[in-house]
Amino acid sequence: MQRVKPYGKRVAVYYKGKEEVFDAVIFATSAEVTLSLLDEATTKQKEILSHFAYHDIESIAHHDTRYLGENVVPHYFNFRQFTDIQPRTPAGSVTRVINALSPYRNIIEPLLVTLDPKVPVDPLKLVRTCRWRVSKQQPDDFLHKARLGEYKAATTCGFAA
Repeated sequence: MQRVKPYGKRVAVYYKGKEEVFDAVIFATSAEVTLSLLDEATTKQKEILSHFAYHDIESIAHHDTRYLGENVVPHYFNFRQFTDIQPRTPAGSVTRVINALSPYRNIIEPLLVTLDPKVPVDPLKLVRTCRWRVSKQQPDDFLHKARLGEYKAATTCGFAA
């Protein structure tokens, strides 16, 4: 998608050199990307969408069970405090056990996703590495998310916060 242009009670979506018209559009992306896609952002859209704070995050899908800790019953969300890293650096990592989700319970080998890993994952147990930007989830971000409804109520564009 290259751009979105609301007009009247409809909205035009432009992609691959084509235009398609819809009754409504829901943006399921970051506020900064949403703002860049709006053909003619209104003052209110700019006000609401330009104040979110983001940070870069790395997630690694892997089978390295060191991230679960020793003698720990794994839960969907696990925190592991590593002690063998440099002083004064954040030493903990959050790891999700994907096998805990019902669609993946039949997978025998532990499938894990670690967010911002603090120690290297065993390369032989690495599945994939992804990087993206996520909202910081600070109090102001929640205030801005609440304001998305103000815009949604008066237009054909909605935002999945």
